[in-house]
Amino acid sequence: MSDSESLRELEEEMDDYLGRYREQRMEELAREIEHAKRGEDAYQEVHDEGELMRKTVSTQTVVILFHNPEFQTCQIVDSALREIASRYYDTQFYKIKATEAPFLAVKLQIKVLPCIVIYRDGKEIQRVVGLESLIDGTDIGTFTTQRLEKYFLKCHVIKPRVLDMKH
Repeated sequence: MSDSESLRELEEEMDDYLGRYREQRMEELAREIEHAKRGEDAYQEVHDEGELMRKTVSTQTVVILFHNPEFQTCQIVDSALREIASRYYDTQFYKIKATEAPFLAVKLQIKVLPCIVIYRDGKEIQRVVGLESLIDGTDIGTFTTQRLEKYFLKCHVIKPRVLDMKH
């Protein structure tokens, strides 16, 4: 194959890649615009466990934080979820005080807070109890929003964003 043919083939591959990238980015922007038009908060606090159960079964992918706002670890996870939720519109994020969800806390056997329970199509697919797997040993200082985000990406709870795919 000559140099000009190789260059032409490379240009075609680049055009294909850029076309796919543009298409994915346009879809992402359309979702973001639609989300903004609806005025939805990406991370909502729910005060009624019945309402939370209805939202869980009517949404494809849901992340729920059971928490106590007075616990430091819950505050840390709450802040991280707020940041993550603002970037991923295909997943709905909710939080509820464990004291406002006594039935669910017993049914789901939630004994440690914070507890993140993840649902897809109304079925539990994953959970994070306390900060397990998100910190080094018992050092709370090693928790980062990026670690939680990577965990969600690994579990396919959130989809990689087009902008993140360029790295």
